[in-house]
Amino acid sequence: MDAKLYQEEAEDKLKKLILLKNLIVSLIGVLDKEKIFLQLNKKIINEIGFEKALILDFEDFNVKLNYGFEKEFIEEVKNIINIHKNLLKRQLLIPEGSKIYEQIYNR
Repeated sequence: MDAKLYQEEAEDKLKKLILLKNLIVSLIGVLDKEKIFLQLNKKIINEIGFEKALILDFEDFNVKLNYGFEKEFIEEVKNIINIHKNLLKRQLLIPEGSKIYEQIYNR
């Protein structure tokens, strides 16, 4: 029974990875972020395992994509992000001192 459960879980994760890969491949070469947001739809969001999705522009907090969130909740999220905006801006996804960081930021 455990083996079947593990197999089902692995198949589900593989399906989601394939979906993400296909989405990434379809977006290669798309430089306009608005076009990227247009390609994201509720079906894709659900297929990768989410019931809801929210994408905000970090500069002006305009909603770029919303599936399932109420306006009041979105306003709460905007307020929280705004309070911590300076801290969030300083967070790096690429560690300082790494080769990739040097290539990107020291040109």
